[in-house]
Amino acid sequence: MLLLLFATTPLLGQLKYKLTGEGGIAQAATSVNNAQHFLLAGFEGQLKLAHSTRKYAWRLQTELQPEFFFQTVNITALVWNVKGQYFRKHRKFSWGIKTDYRLNRLMVDVLDLNYNVFLGGIQSAWFYRPGASIALNLEYAYRDVDASIENTLKAFLFSAKWLRLFTLSTKISAGIYGENFFIDGVAAEGSNLRENNGWRFGPELTLDYKRKFVLNATYRLISHQSQILDEATFEHWIRLLFGKILSPKWSLFFLTDFYLRDNTVQADTNPNLLYSPLSNQNRFYVKLDQELTRKTDVFLKIGYTSENLVYEELTFSGWRGTVGVEIRN
Repeated sequence: MLLLLFATTPLLGQLKYKLTGEGGIAQAATSVNNAQHFLLAGFEGQLKLAHSTRKYAWRLQTELQPEFFFQTVNITALVWNVKGQYFRKHRKFSWGIKTDYRLNRLMVDVLDLNYNVFLGGIQSAWFYRPGASIALNLEYAYRDVDASIENTLKAFLFSAKWLRLFTLSTKISAGIYGENFFIDGVAAEGSNLRENNGWRFGPELTLDYKRKFVLNATYRLISHQSQILDEATFEHWIRLLFGKILSPKWSLFFLTDFYLRDNTVQADTNPNLLYSPLSNQNRFYVKLDQELTRKTDVFLKIGYTSENLVYEELTFSGWRGTVGVEIRN
């Protein structure tokens, strides 16, 4: 079967792969263990099959990312992602469909936590003038948590954006983002409430620059309201990616991705009914990369991650420093 895939790849599309291995030290903590220093080994494999013509384009991609933390308490974290996209192109209009499935698993001591996220939707763009367009997206999301307490989230997401290309290297977008969510969980002790629903809505701005360096910055301000909150709260999502080529062989990258919100709720609020975003990993890292060959890089990476695990306010966070190698075609 694998031989057949590679034999038909020139007819189906272009196959790309990337393999990454890294190791180092980490400080990690969860709600079920104190912060400890670990030896860290991580791997990432990515396969991408894509094809594009003047009239349409499609892409299939899968990623597998296991991480192993070794100490008196061993921790294993696993992320598996599969996604696909199809676009249809017209002279001034394009439309497409996309799907995305992500499996997250964390194993530490007696805790074995799984949560799955499925996302599917349609997207469209209208190119009403050269260098300017309006994009519309509508998606459905489903997330379920498999642990001692079950929890599911269903949400309808939509966005509308105006995009403007100022130069070949600079573009901006501005728009609105909205989400209507429904959470079904288990009632807390002394309460019959086991459901929560609400809205999240607000503006979003993005700047994308690629010339002397790479800069991609997105800011989203969200008003959040639900039936278990006395009043609306505001949330902030900030993502910043910076890259700079230092020499023909050396590059520097910086990424920060943070979700900030007011977590103040009533003392008797059921934590399993609180909203948590579909992508809820706060992180930043600095990466120094050296190109050994056209297909091989080595790197040094230092960073921090903090992830809300959508289960009784459990978090997984800590610092890490690793060295690694990346191989690609």
